[in-house]
Amino acid sequence: MSYKIVLSAAIAAMIAPSAFAQGLTGASVTGEYRNYYGDDLEDTTLLLQGGVEFAVANDFAVGANLGFGRFDDAEDSDYTNATLHALYMVSPTAAVGGFVARDSADNFDSTNYGIEFGGRSNTSRYEIYYGRTDLSGDNVTDEDISIFGASFDVLVGSGISLGLQYESYTGLEGTAESGATVDDVTLSDTSVIARYNVTPAASVYGEFGTIGANAFEGDTTFVSNDDIRYFGIGAEFTFGGQRGNIFGERSLAGFGF
Repeated sequence: MSYKIVLSAAIAAMIAPSAFAQGLTGASVTGEYRNYYGDDLEDTTLLLQGGVEFAVANDFAVGANLGFGRFDDAEDSDYTNATLHALYMVSPTAAVGGFVARDSADNFDSTNYGIEFGGRSNTSRYEIYYGRTDLSGDNVTDEDISIFGASFDVLVGSGISLGLQYESYTGLEGTAESGATVDDVTLSDTSVIARYNVTPAASVYGEFGTIGANAFEGDTTFVSNDDIRYFGIGAEFTFGGQRGNIFGERSLAGFGF
């Protein structure tokens, strides 16, 4: 349990008042409780994430994210994630960059790396990224996995924002219901988000999403028939001139959390 205490302390340190002393452009901390449901499934997850970004030169910045998730199932699965970003500011509110991240889960670890683009303002936020991941751990094969994600959130009025988020991982190996082995399985997570901005720096939100899979083997397309759905409620607190950090965590172990 001690590593969870260290992680929570590190997230809290990201938003400590002393962090504002020099170069801070944005920071945020988010907590979410999520319920999953489907065929013979009703589990819950608790998520805690924090991020911070600092300007290091005229147009350059660095960022870091820490994340923790606990899946309340028969095994009480956990994951932790640490992500580092290098940013080039193409405007005061938008950046391109690169990321490298490290996941630690119960049965495997992964290193994720890639490129990203995003922006954040008083009325909107968006980001898009693409990368690869290297896996290691128990019963893990050497699979070439690509990762992709995109999200946006727009203020529509009266303190209400609406958003859409999509993540996918492609290159996994799987087994179809017919028993056939299929390559290049894509796992996808799509969600819609409704957010109420209580203050310019604090918001609460609800999220509804679906996790599914599909694969191609020759001329045959395989699509999962037992998608998992979830509903989450959460709160976010932001700091700094850009109202939070532009980029979030990049996690394979946290997929679906």
